[in-house]
Amino acid sequence: MPSAFLSYRRADSAALATLIAVTLQNKHGIDAFVDTRNTNGGGPFPDRTRARRR
Repeated sequence: MPSAFLSYRRADSAALATLIAVTLQNKHGIDAFVDTRNTNGGGPFPDRTRARRR
């Protein structure tokens, strides 16, 4: 499955980033990583992104 990493400015864009991620998944079958939805704070970031894809 194709995948994408969405980078955004937290202060005012988390809702839009989440909407884009949902649209990518539902319309195009693309698994999009959005950190507000998929990770907890702390820890090595690359490890968290790899864990999400397993």
